[in-house]
Amino acid sequence: MGHRGRSLVFGAAIVSGSVFAYADLATAQVVAGSTADAAPSAALEEVVVTATRREERLQEVPISVSAVTSDALAASGVTDVRQVMFAVPGFTGGRNFGVLQPSIRGVGSTGNSPGDESNVAIYVDGIYQPHANGNIVDFVAVDRVEVLRGPQGTLFGRNATGGLVNIITPDPKFTSEGRLIGQYSRFHGADNVGVRGYITGPLTENIAADLGILYSDSDPYIDDLVRGGRLGDARSLNARGKILFKPNDQMQAILTMGFADQRGGNGNIIGPLDGNTSGNVLAGNVLPTDAYSVALSLRPRLEVKQSTFALRTKFDLGWAGLETSSGYLRDKVLQLSDTDASPAVVSQNLTQIYTSAWSHEARLLSQGSDKFKWIVGTYYYYMRGRARSDGVSGIPPTYSQARLTLIEPNVRVTSLAAFGEGTYEVTDALRLTLGARFTQENRHFTQRFNGALPFAPQAAKDNSVTYRATAQYFFAPRSNVYATFSTGYKSGVFNSYSVAPNYVDPETVDSFEIGVKSDPLPWLRTNLAVFDYSYDDLQVVARELSATGPATYVLLNAAKAQIRGLDFEVQAVLGENLRIGATANIMKPTYDSFPNAQVFQPIIAPGGGPPRGNLATTADVTGNDLIRAPRRTLALTADWTHEMYGGTFGVNMSAFWSSKTYYDFGNRIKQSAYTRLNGQISWTSPDDQLRLRVFGTNLTNEVIIQQATATPIADQVTYERPREVGVALEVRF
Repeated sequence: MGHRGRSLVFGAAIVSGSVFAYADLATAQVVAGSTADAAPSAALEEVVVTATRREERLQEVPISVSAVTSDALAASGVTDVRQVMFAVPGFTGGRNFGVLQPSIRGVGSTGNSPGDESNVAIYVDGIYQPHANGNIVDFVAVDRVEVLRGPQGTLFGRNATGGLVNIITPDPKFTSEGRLIGQYSRFHGADNVGVRGYITGPLTENIAADLGILYSDSDPYIDDLVRGGRLGDARSLNARGKILFKPNDQMQAILTMGFADQRGGNGNIIGPLDGNTSGNVLAGNVLPTDAYSVALSLRPRLEVKQSTFALRTKFDLGWAGLETSSGYLRDKVLQLSDTDASPAVVSQNLTQIYTSAWSHEARLLSQGSDKFKWIVGTYYYYMRGRARSDGVSGIPPTYSQARLTLIEPNVRVTSLAAFGEGTYEVTDALRLTLGARFTQENRHFTQRFNGALPFAPQAAKDNSVTYRATAQYFFAPRSNVYATFSTGYKSGVFNSYSVAPNYVDPETVDSFEIGVKSDPLPWLRTNLAVFDYSYDDLQVVARELSATGPATYVLLNAAKAQIRGLDFEVQAVLGENLRIGATANIMKPTYDSFPNAQVFQPIIAPGGGPPRGNLATTADVTGNDLIRAPRRTLALTADWTHEMYGGTFGVNMSAFWSSKTYYDFGNRIKQSAYTRLNGQISWTSPDDQLRLRVFGTNLTNEVIIQQATATPIADQVTYERPREVGVALEVRF
């Protein structure tokens, strides 16, 4: 493939299908997607993914999957899991302070307790990452990110009622290579510098290793109206290394070790949305003047330290393949926040969360070209989460006195599962798939409040069976239609921040989906998926405030929701130089029955002025939209390359558009429709050893809500970064 074909993958069009990628880039694991009589320079290509626990061509997988390459992530300004939302319509990277709360097609969690895992599961190289507080970690070296839509109750299974995100990192190679990337950017008067390096090569004839390191440092950019100066500086140091042992073609083992230390950022630097805070009760309260200024009673802190270890093995038994995946995670999160978003001491909180988790999975997969392909496996999971939450708050309505609270939850989770799935080729064109998973889970919970035990230790046990049935028909050589019915399950959880033994039932999703994946021409791809979800016993979180006790979270089961919609994708290669794509998610995500939802109404003083917090009430929100579930999202990309100055010149533009997004059950707090526009210009040397990029994200400087939450004391809000422009230099060797 020539330099034009190798130039860039920044214009990847992503959603429910495949991604533009290039066959000689190892980071994409690409196989040619053109027909024999098509010119490779004007043909589509597609990625090999592991969505079915096998390496399969994405266009032939009967699942709605997005695969985003590392270069496509860079082009969209994506640096962590949460920001994948700007590359994948239908995926929302929600957060609550330092807690990652993603959703896919409207299915997502609002829980923030230790031991309460997200219902959009996060995996790294197929190994489950349970802690929502520690999953907002910057990418180090990534091949691609796979986003699987819909409940994954069979092959992955772990609480994935909404879907999952699988981050695929590069494995060591027996050929030496490396790359070093330096980057400088500027936004809102702040400087951001970063260095990212990756190297791999052989240590012996049978052992290879790699190492990826990332360091970034950002200046503060949010004006501090109380103490002067600025807030929001961030520092990140991440490292990840692997050792590959491959004595022969029948066996390999990969040991992975990772470390992350991240401090700062804007995740818990909140302001009062539209000036709504209880601090307005006090005379002379200071309110922010714009989206990038705050007036707080303290300087927030947010720190994440994480260590991970994993061992993956593969054995070729001839008649079958045996694979194992074992992982250990340990992290610590410290978060100091002013939750009323005002200079008054209405509510402050220092939370420290400690998580350790161990998982082990063994899979046996059929091999060969038989018409029947199968996979069976077992899964073990253990997690312990504990926290210490120190709260300082004023007593309403004057907030003239202070009260102290200390909550110390401790949660242990043990889970065992067995699963299996088989696919039978009835004819050369028709395939039938059936799979099931049985899960048994035990939870143990203790709580200390101000040093005492307010209730006896609690225990709960859940059993579940989830399954998937799929029919797939290839009506043309490069076109197929599939229909699938699948179920998902998220186990019941305890509310760790309550002074009562608050346990909620499991939530479930039943999904029916029909999809078409078609490459009608060598240069054109059109994919469509239509889905219908029945979402029951949603686990939702609200906040309450007592005049005599601590502010606590209310964890409850909402009744039902129904989500209907479609994902659509078009990709085209127009000649040798231009590639374009359009992807969209359109859905109707509504509460089908939610008669006693907690809602908040702003408190307005008799003489007027900004709201003074909220009055908590209950209301029937049946028919309202789910939170963090915009009805329409769209991504457009264009990638043009041309031979110039002895190398390859490239121009990439990408745009992400979202309709309005609601952040509360009553649909009062919302983000209006917005467009996020990115662009970059690059030049790649003839030998591909040097690449220079000039880039910009959020070029129109849209004010975009990152998180918004209604509480009795404030309408809390944090915003995404404003416009950022920069330059990056990559050297390969």
